Amino acid sequence: MAFITLAGKIRDPNSDLSIGDQIRFTQQSTTGETLPGAVSVITISVLGTYSVNLQYGLVLVEYRSAKNPNFRSLGIKTVNSNNPATSIPELLTATVPVSSADLIAFQAILADAVTAKNAAVTAETGAVAALDAIPTYGTAATQDVTTNKQDTTEGRLLKVGDYGLGLIGLSLQSTDLDAFVLGGTASFYTNTTTNTPVAGTYGVQWYSALSTESGGAMAVSTSNQSAYFRTRNSSSFNPWYEFYHSNNTNFNVFGGLASYDDVVAVGVAASATLAVFYLPISGITFPSSITATALGFAIRRPSHGVDLFNNVSVTMASSSSNKLCVLHVTGLSGLTAFDALELKTELTANKITVNF
Repeated sequence: MAFITLAGKIRDPNSDLSIGDQIRFTQQSTTGETLPGAVSVITISVLGTYSVNLQYGLVLVEYRSAKNPNFRSLGIKTVNSNNPATSIPELLTATVPVSSADLIAFQAILADAVTAKNAAVTAETGAVAALDAIPTYGTAATQDVTTNKQDTTEGRLLKVGDYGLGLIGLSLQSTDLDAFVLGGTASFYTNTTTNTPVAGTYGVQWYSALSTESGGAMAVSTSNQSAYFRTRNSSSFNPWYEFYHSNNTNFNVFGGLASYDDVVAVGVAASATLAVFYLPISGITFPSSITATALGFAIRRPSHGVDLFNNVSVTMASSSSNKLCVLHVTGLSGLTAFDALELKTELTANKITVNF
């Protein structure tokens, strides 16, 4: 129903806040849903403030101090759309033309109608904005989705799991990797799958097609931590090739990985007592040192199967670079300058590690 809002503070003659004082409103007319004799009472808060929504009508206003048990009449006031009051003092002093109860009732009905009209306009504006905010879905809403994980029907929409996307890859157990030639396929294979990089292993494969007859595949083995690739031309796959990486290649370790009598370096006799050997390396800095098995190597000529020297140790020469680690073996005898030599391990565990 229609009402005016009154709010503010009330003070006593000493300008102190009138905490606990009360104001009573008694309806004198029938207006909307408010009947004559209806009473409401407000109490001034500890902050000295009040707020009340006063319904349209002829209203008796009474006041009672917290120090006085009795209410005192402040008069009957007209509350309608013509009353400009925003506080109780303004209500008491406002000059409002005298209105009958019927006229005030009609004014209340009119105010309610205006409020309803404004609410309807606001709701309509909000509804239009909500409709404008609805996204357009283009043609996606009218397209069919795939019917299986390897559906090749043109124009169909992918789902999670299609071609191994977003889920565990398509199971290729007991099948042939050569049979999976659909572009974009992500799949895994098992120890019974044929044409895998290494037979009897598990792994994951990705295949990308250039055409119906050519493409390329990459695979990662979960059994041996290795990676492989191969290509397909004229509907036939080429062999798998392994990528070299830090797990299967040691570019700074020589020896220790093969069998006894492993040749780890070649070189020449620099003099009768000095042999020089060369280790190919590839670093961005010069090597700082080597770690080599003491007395763990032998020297021989490539054309002879007999060792010239056994149980020798090697040291790194200062002439080493980031591409070549130069080794010296000193304290020898009987060498012929510029003779070709080989440095080999005495035991399978013996090795030289180049440090950076």
